Amino acid sequence: MARGKAKSKNKKEDNSLTLAEETFVQELIKGKSQREAYRIAYKRSKNWTDNATDVNASRLYNKPKVSLRLSILKQQIVDESTEDTIMKAKEILEIYTKIARGEETEEVFVSDMGMSVKKTKKPSLKDRIKALERLDKIMALEKNNEQESNVKDDGLTKQIGKLAKGDIWEDFDNGDS
Repeated sequence: MARGKAKSKNKKEDNSLTLAEETFVQELIKGKSQREAYRIAYKRSKNWTDNATDVNASRLYNKPKVSLRLSILKQQIVDESTEDTIMKAKEILEIYTKIARGEETEEVFVSDMGMSVKKTKKPSLKDRIKALERLDKIMALEKNNEQESNVKDDGLTKQIGKLAKGDIWEDFDNGDS
């Protein structure tokens, strides 16, 4: 009896999956239902009723080592897929900086004497100012996060906003400068 307890204790510490359990998890990752995955992993269940298969598939799914393996694989898929698809903060800042400097270009089609012609266009002043505003806000947020205090507006955002609206001369017209 002591021998049997030692074995079961060692089994509880072992988080490795059996071949059938791993197959079940892999089939779930492929998009199969629990029932389908169970029937692929456990061939003998093909002759079982749907209800019997579902009960056993649910029990297997809820085993801690199986659910842990499943969540690890799901996270790996998310990590791998977002690695190349989601822009990193540095990339966003680089693009805004290129736009603000007028270095980023886009291809546009313009009508020229009834024909559509593809031309390369630099960002407009309005687009460059918007990029500067966004960079300013990002920098203020970063500064805010670093210092954990309120960042006071140094007037740059307000002036850039006036430029974007075409109100740059408002201060001059009012005699403020």
